[in-house]
Amino acid sequence: MLRHFAILSLTVGLLLAAHKESNATITADTLVKHSTDGVLDDWDPSAFDIHEAMGIRMAADNDADKLYVAMYIVNQDVQKRLMLGGMQLMIDTKAKKKESTYINFPIEKTAQEIAAYLSPKNTATTNDFQVFRDQLSEGMLFLKKTGFKGQQFDTELQTINLPNEININFGWDERSVLFIEYEIPFSKLGDKANLLNKPITVGLKLAAVNLPAASDQPMKVSTKVIAMPMNGGMPSSANFGTSTTGFRTNQPINKSTIPEQMFWLKHQIY
Repeated sequence: MLRHFAILSLTVGLLLAAHKESNATITADTLVKHSTDGVLDDWDPSAFDIHEAMGIRMAADNDADKLYVAMYIVNQDVQKRLMLGGMQLMIDTKAKKKESTYINFPIEKTAQEIAAYLSPKNTATTNDFQVFRDQLSEGMLFLKKTGFKGQQFDTELQTINLPNEININFGWDERSVLFIEYEIPFSKLGDKANLLNKPITVGLKLAAVNLPAASDQPMKVSTKVIAMPMNGGMPSSANFGTSTTGFRTNQPINKSTIPEQMFWLKHQIY
């Protein structure tokens, strides 16, 4: 009798443990990992890779339904560059760093718009970065997408906050650090089951910027060197230093003077 009771108790215990593990799995699979709000408080600081030349940190994560990408940019010159010249976020589900699937955000300005923003006559934007960013952010309401599933055209324009679509949010903190978050449904990338436990590559590209002619103000190029604290804190707790390696010249500049820059990171879908 005691033996039968012990076997019954063991069986019930195993069933309860299996049920608990099943519930934990369901909870993990259905957990929404990040709120795409332009604030990176829900990201692990150690997850960010840095591109030293651009001073941009970027990370990728996913849950059952979506891929998330986050980045922050400290350097104000780099912020100006991407707001004027545009930026591309590329996703290759085969992890081969191909550039056929990508999001343009911010969308690049025309040569005339760049010249107007960088003109010495435009003192409101050349002397006050907050005015500059506020003026440009008013136009950062759209993204262009290329190569995603379900598109009717090769490249499509949409607002950055459409339900059940690619979403983007961005913002600045009190020290003018720019934060950008992307939310990409797996339905736009393919069958999640085919991606599970496989690596993908996520790339970032800053286009070459054509600066104004000699009569206009050339843009300074500099690199922000970021010294992260030993405990891996977020940018709000980091110390920053600047290493200026660019140019300021009165010589005529008629060609693209800031070359294209790109870097990739790898993320394993789970």
